[in-house]
Amino acid sequence: MNRRSRIMVVEDETAIADKLCKLLAGLGYDVVATADNGEEAVETAAAVHPDLILMDVTLKGSIDGIMAAERIRSSLDAAIVYTTAHGDEATFSRAKSTNTFAYLEKPIRLSDLKHCLEMAIYKQNQERILKQMEQAVRQSEQKNLALLKAIPDLIIRCQCDGTILDCHRPPTEDFFFLPDLMIGRSIWDILSLGVDGATQDTLRQWLNSDDVQLCFELSIRGGRRYLELRSVRSSADEVIAIVRDITEQKRAQAEIARHTQELEKSRDHIVQQSHELIEAYQQAETANRAKSDFLATMSHEIRTPMNSVVGMSDLLLKTELSEQQRIFAFGILNSANTLLEIINDILDFSKVESGKIELKPVPFDLRELCEDVASLLAPKMDADQPELIVNCAPDIPTHLKGDAGRIRQVLVNLVGNAMKFTTQGCVVISVECQEIIETGAAFTIRVSDTGCGIAEDKLPLLFQKFYQVDTISVRTAGGTGLGLAICKSLVEMMGGTIGVKSTLGKGTTFWFTLTLPLDLSYRVEPVPYVSNLAGMRVLIVDDIMQNRLVLAKYLAFMGLRCSLATSGETALEMLRSAQLYNDPFSVALIDYTLPDLDGVTLGKTIKKDSSIASTRLVLLKPPCRDYGNELQCIQSFFCGEIAKPLYMQQITEAVIKASLKTEKNTGAILVTPGIARVQDQPDPPREPHVLVAEDNPASQLVAETMLNYMGCRTDLVSSGREAVKRICKQTYDIVFMDCNMPDMSGFEATAEIRRMEGENRHTVIVALTANAIKGYREKCLAAGMDDYLSKPIRSHDLQAKLQQWVFPNQEPTGPETHPQSDAVKGCMEDDVFDSERLQKLVHMFRKTGKDLVPVVLEPFLKSAEENMPALRAAVACSDFGKLYEKAHHLQGGSKNLGLRKITHICAGLLESASMNCNDGINDLVQSLEMEIPQVRRQVCYMREKGLI
Repeated sequence: MNRRSRIMVVEDETAIADKLCKLLAGLGYDVVATADNGEEAVETAAAVHPDLILMDVTLKGSIDGIMAAERIRSSLDAAIVYTTAHGDEATFSRAKSTNTFAYLEKPIRLSDLKHCLEMAIYKQNQERILKQMEQAVRQSEQKNLALLKAIPDLIIRCQCDGTILDCHRPPTEDFFFLPDLMIGRSIWDILSLGVDGATQDTLRQWLNSDDVQLCFELSIRGGRRYLELRSVRSSADEVIAIVRDITEQKRAQAEIARHTQELEKSRDHIVQQSHELIEAYQQAETANRAKSDFLATMSHEIRTPMNSVVGMSDLLLKTELSEQQRIFAFGILNSANTLLEIINDILDFSKVESGKIELKPVPFDLRELCEDVASLLAPKMDADQPELIVNCAPDIPTHLKGDAGRIRQVLVNLVGNAMKFTTQGCVVISVECQEIIETGAAFTIRVSDTGCGIAEDKLPLLFQKFYQVDTISVRTAGGTGLGLAICKSLVEMMGGTIGVKSTLGKGTTFWFTLTLPLDLSYRVEPVPYVSNLAGMRVLIVDDIMQNRLVLAKYLAFMGLRCSLATSGETALEMLRSAQLYNDPFSVALIDYTLPDLDGVTLGKTIKKDSSIASTRLVLLKPPCRDYGNELQCIQSFFCGEIAKPLYMQQITEAVIKASLKTEKNTGAILVTPGIARVQDQPDPPREPHVLVAEDNPASQLVAETMLNYMGCRTDLVSSGREAVKRICKQTYDIVFMDCNMPDMSGFEATAEIRRMEGENRHTVIVALTANAIKGYREKCLAAGMDDYLSKPIRSHDLQAKLQQWVFPNQEPTGPETHPQSDAVKGCMEDDVFDSERLQKLVHMFRKTGKDLVPVVLEPFLKSAEENMPALRAAVACSDFGKLYEKAHHLQGGSKNLGLRKITHICAGLLESASMNCNDGINDLVQSLEMEIPQVRRQVCYMREKGLI
């Protein structure tokens, strides 16, 4: 079936636009997008690439239809047909100058529209074919001409007696002394100017020799010339003579010899001056380091009492205070936090100046880094603030090597500034790949906002130390004026550049460039089902143009056909039209906030219309949105939802899952990361042998109890080295390997196991980790592990891994349910335990004949208390590596035991440690110290009641 022509309608009157869309649909055309102003038309055309554009001449906005057509035609080969109610000669002349096809006056008759579109599309196709043919001819001519121009030599074809038959003069002025007309003359007359008789004899011998090189000197008017000659016999009676002017080369050699002599004479003087300069430089560096060291020491000395001020203020606010006292306490806390931020900026700057910052290149994913920054900052935006958008092209290389922490620090600073000064519109993080070389790539990363903008005369001062633009918004936001100076220093340390463009009242764009090496060890894993989705139609419904374009870019990269709608009514019309012409949309991505219908109402309307109800719907929801009573409605009408900011992986997974909703399988579908398959039902082995490598005693016992409950024989080890020794002596059906263990980590142990096994054996290894950040699963797989399981370990997840790797042919059974005890739930304090998980653990331990409290809970609490001094010491000396290790250890056990608040506190400690940030760490440690006795009291209370 021939592809339907794709048409875009640009019309500022909604009624006329809707009528045109219906007429085009009736004629069998595919309306891929509409726009109501020139700016949107240019952006949308670049995204959807229509075959033909119906363009209204008179549009609202700063550019009319003719100007928009000129911009579109400059970058896109699409036919344009103007529509207008004004048929004056001036408008017609302007339209004709844009090389458009036709000019339709309103009201438009169906017959005129049909005839005009058919002829325009036919002409466009013929013009494309003609352009391709002309381009091929021009390229061939350019190649031949470039080949000749690239030859810097004089090429002469002559007979053996010296008569010149043909010649090619280079485009340079090297042979100005030769006559213009040389064909028919003797080569002796041409090349014998100003040479003696001996040289002429040499020239005759050279011409009659094959592939001989000769250099000689000519005396001509204006100086001496040096020529290099080479002869190649092309036939029995013809010779090709190649003549190169090497005069400049000879002169350069003489000049180099002269300068070398002069340099040798002044060498001793230069060496003496160099020693003096080095000594002066070292003295200056010593003084500069002393200044920076003093600044860093004072920053640390100030931080210690400030942490006490912050902590005491926070504790004071938790006591009973009068309204005036509470205002004073809040003022103290806010001022102290502001002062700590200033101290952090000064400390970072002092590290830069004293040269104490060292770049640590590691493999990382640039796309995930940008998305992580958006995830970190998006929750801090209020509901009425602009949207945060990540625009990273799907086809650029993002698996690189570099200092990801420093790149993240620069991005967080730039995005944070943009969020402070933007009250409406959007903040966009965009990544462009400028050049790809064999082992690296050059990137430009931009942070654009639609905020208040900066005056042009202030832009050169932005990256200076302690400089702030003197505006009310800046004074409200606060800061030291060091953030951009630090960003500039970090970017330049990484070999890049940073800059800014801004228009007052319209917004600002900060950009920086980096050239980073590619991570050649990264193995690209194909996304399942994507190849099966090629050609599927997807409708994008969002009123923000940047979101529509980003989504269209991602979906087009997956091979999907996407169309764009700006409102609910337009979306309904496009869905019904597509269904009418038997080319329906399979999936619709619907924004929650739309100008006419909200996303939930639109979804309900679609599902109640039987003609389009089969369309699978995915909701694009704002971050941290509380749906309240709408939750049940969303779950009824939508097969998935994506929280903004929108990421490529989220979109890919959501579309894949939505497409799978209609697949019918005879067996049960087991969905794991990257795998979905139908299971058969043979009997599994009765008692699989399992090894658990885990350094946390609480996590050890939880995993052992769960596995024994599932009928497994379980061995326990506490380090990677012990795991390697066990696997050398014993064969296991599956190994659950913690990633972070003392002595030898899980990654190192896996590498050693794979080295020992070679190609003759393969033990299934599943990673266990509390680190659930994006990209960590890929890191585990790249290290040689087979799968990934995040803590806390849940029985149904553990059973799913056994089902996948140990019983691959058995149909999975549903997890055993344990009704929630109302007595347990009622007596538990908020945020101490996850009541459902605690009830499952109690039930499982009782089934295996063990008591949860003395076996697991008490040892964990004792270990937590013993680790508190080490945590406080790590905070006091800013040992972030030790802090991360201890917090990770505690988080692993607390997740498995369902200790909600301790898990939350440890997550905060891990985030601060990973960013080398001291802010709020003392408060978190203090909260952890207070929470442990609270857990003990809760356990004692439930123990007395006989509930655990």
